[in-house]
Amino acid sequence: MGSLAALQLSAGVLQIAEPPLNHVRSQLRELIGRQNKTYIDLSKEKYKLDCSEVARLNDMMSDVKRYKEKLTKIKKEMQSVYQRTKELKL
Repeated sequence: MGSLAALQLSAGVLQIAEPPLNHVRSQLRELIGRQNKTYIDLSKEKYKLDCSEVARLNDMMSDVKRYKEKLTKIKKEMQSVYQRTKELKL
């Protein structure tokens, strides 16, 4: 008979505690779903930013190459001007 009382007591506790626990469980599932969606959205944004940074870096490298070529050209022209003025002085 003690066993029957224990079973009835545990069934009563379950009847009281189970509905709120089920509600909390469903809220947790919803929260986890929202967190996953937010994480995915943030990952996409980070990827977009990373891609734009790579594009910006490529643009900067192109600028560096172009400016280096300009500098080399100016340097050659300056050397040529120097040689011509040197010859004129003689």
